[in-house]
Amino acid sequence: MLTPLSRLRDARGGNPRAAAVAVFAGDLQDVAAPLDPKEQVVSACLKLALPAERPGATIRVPGEHLDKLIDLASRPAE
Repeated sequence: MLTPLSRLRDARGGNPRAAAVAVFAGDLQDVAAPLDPKEQVVSACLKLALPAERPGATIRVPGEHLDKLIDLASRPAE
């Protein structure tokens, strides 16, 4: 079974040079929620994802933001 983080990685891997990547709002919420909201990229991603009416809604996220979010979520917990 794919996790929200793996789905974000797959979306970015399918569009490595894209300026914006289409992802599910719920996946973005699930990955960003446990991270530090003081991180600018986490805050920006949550602002994009939270207004979505349904978690299955597809939203476009800047590729740079998605790269940084994936990096933060992939780090071991401290």
